[in-house]
Amino acid sequence: MRATIALSGSLLVLAKAPLHLTPDEVRWLAVGPTFVVVLGGFAAAAMSDRVSRLTVMQIGVILSTLCTLLILVSQNFEQLLILRLITGIGLGFTSRRRFRSPPS
Repeated sequence: MRATIALSGSLLVLAKAPLHLTPDEVRWLAVGPTFVVVLGGFAAAAMSDRVSRLTVMQIGVILSTLCTLLILVSQNFEQLLILRLITGIGLGFTSRRRFRSPPS
């Protein structure tokens, strides 16, 4: 079974006018979270060596849900970018693929 992770940037068009976002900022907001999903996956691999995979996935779900809700109250580009990046990391934690940390 394959799982697909999608971070929708299509709704960013609605935030463009109220937050006075430039086209470059919209691009960063759309693409940035996709890149940090990989970082979240590697962090999850390191954490799952110490705690259970279920716990790591639960942390990811809580992190991504909380940051997604906080996006609603973001006031500027910087806040929105940080929350979207943290959401991407949280989604990396929920990845169902098995990541292995390198042996120490």
